[in-house]
Amino acid sequence: MMTTPDTHPDPAPLGYGRRAPLHRRRAFRWCVRAALLAALVAAISGAWREHAEPRLRERARRREVAREQARMLTLQQEWMAYRAPANRVVFAEPPDLVSRLQAVGQYHDKGMGPAGDLPACRRAWPFGSIGNHEPPLGARHGAVASAKREAVLFLHHRRTPNGHDRVVLLVVEGRQCYGERFGPSRRRELPSPSAAESRPTTVSTGRDLFFRYTIVETGPWNPTPPPVRAAGGWVFPPDLERFQQPITLFAGQPDPADPTHFTIDYEYDGQPGTIDGHLRDGGADGLSTWIGFVVRDGPVGPTPDATPPSDAVQQPVGDR
Repeated sequence: MMTTPDTHPDPAPLGYGRRAPLHRRRAFRWCVRAALLAALVAAISGAWREHAEPRLRERARRREVAREQARMLTLQQEWMAYRAPANRVVFAEPPDLVSRLQAVGQYHDKGMGPAGDLPACRRAWPFGSIGNHEPPLGARHGAVASAKREAVLFLHHRRTPNGHDRVVLLVVEGRQCYGERFGPSRRRELPSPSAAESRPTTVSTGRDLFFRYTIVETGPWNPTPPPVRAAGGWVFPPDLERFQQPITLFAGQPDPADPTHFTIDYEYDGQPGTIDGHLRDGGADGLSTWIGFVVRDGPVGPTPDATPPSDAVQQPVGDR
């Protein structure tokens, strides 16, 4: 069979537009995808900020509180175990201190004379600062003694008669105003010897010596309350309120037979003696404890009826 050749002419070429290059099409698709992804990220971020961010901030805050409390509780254990040598001199006043202070204008006839650090205080704080808090930390954070103005007289664990465990910190103040005393303690007139001679019936020569104590509550770890609660006060030991002869105080020692009791040895004008300290219960919260002192023996004692009951000890002068 014979075929006839196709004699139709070729069709004219179609007039399609020029096709966009491949990279432009891909770029457009990526732009669309990026826009959709950005919208999705924005929506998720908004929901995260609303719900998750406060929770993360709270977790971070709790972690910081836990770290701070762990540091404080570690220090508490060190404080509870601390015990200075019994022969360590904490306070020793030179016999010529008054004349030396007069020479530089720091011992005044009554009046509000400038305060000065006593050179008699040993800079004996055995621990460093905590975080950004330089000693003292104050009652809200758990107080410690300032190495600049005070010397540690006693630091150890004691227990109240009702069984409350406490860290007891006792410092001897090393900053006094030789005029009227500033601050929350009692104000006393401390005139120079010349003024005492001119008005012997109204004034007397002497320096005030007083103790400041801090009682720190101990207990298990708890992230909710502050890591440490503390209370404190100022006490004038009986018969040492207006000492006139050179006095030396030695580091206090815990009584192994009585968890409420500790002792402080002293020398007054070269003669030895002992001061007893007792940790007492206070209010129902178990924190309002306080310390009473009696002078057991020695040249400035004994205190009349020098026995532990409350009628023979001195209440705190003030609280902070």
